[in-house]
Amino acid sequence: MTQKPLLKKGKTTKPKAVWTLTLELPQEAIAETEMNSLEATQQVFPGSDVMIHEGVDANGQKQQYTSVVIQAQAGKKDPFRLCLNYRPINIVIKDSGYLIPNINFLFTILGQATYFSAFDCLKGFWQLRLDEKSKGLTGFATTFGQFRWTRLPMGLKSSPAAWQKVMDTIFFEELYRFVLIYIDDALIFSTSFDNHLVHLETILKKAAQAGLSLSVTKCKFGYKEIPVLGHILSTDGFKMDQKKIRKVQEYPTPVNLTALNRFIAH
Repeated sequence: MTQKPLLKKGKTTKPKAVWTLTLELPQEAIAETEMNSLEATQQVFPGSDVMIHEGVDANGQKQQYTSVVIQAQAGKKDPFRLCLNYRPINIVIKDSGYLIPNINFLFTILGQATYFSAFDCLKGFWQLRLDEKSKGLTGFATTFGQFRWTRLPMGLKSSPAAWQKVMDTIFFEELYRFVLIYIDDALIFSTSFDNHLVHLETILKKAAQAGLSLSVTKCKFGYKEIPVLGHILSTDGFKMDQKKIRKVQEYPTPVNLTALNRFIAH
């Protein structure tokens, strides 16, 4: 939807449209392929076929909203990652108003939990479809043509809250009783192993009913100590993950503004 606010007297700047992205719950794991230049793209960006199969179509709008950067990913299944600069469109996207939970608050709910499991949704944001009007806001250009997302992309300021709302809705009955959700991180906690098995079964059934696909390689089940949200959770409580601390300590000291911004982005 768009709005055209009236300009103040003496102003000549065109009013900016305010947009709200519309989403649908996922019904299957993988999006339909709508890409007709896949072969050419594979030759230049090895591994990008995964991204194209799961959320970009070749019928993009003529007007482009964002620039594209290809980022190399050492040691990953997909050697290249498509990064889009959505800052211009983020300025005019309407905030959803849905709150992301406070991490410290989430940890206070754990109580006397002794068993933990964590699950991660497979390419989480991409499991949510965009409606036709919203697709046009995500357009970008490449040497192979103009494209737009058919699935919720990372980088839009409303994406995290949209995903949080979906997850909170799916697991509403279990939320804070034995499951905590922070965007795409979900933690199941229990005070006994028997209870934990029941809780796991409940959550997995709910995920299946909602059509959520989980990443097997990122899920952890039945741990007494587990890393989550930059912390280590155990029967003794939670503490900072030393691996995260070492990464900060060992990071080269920024020598200019560009290096400082790169450090902040990490």
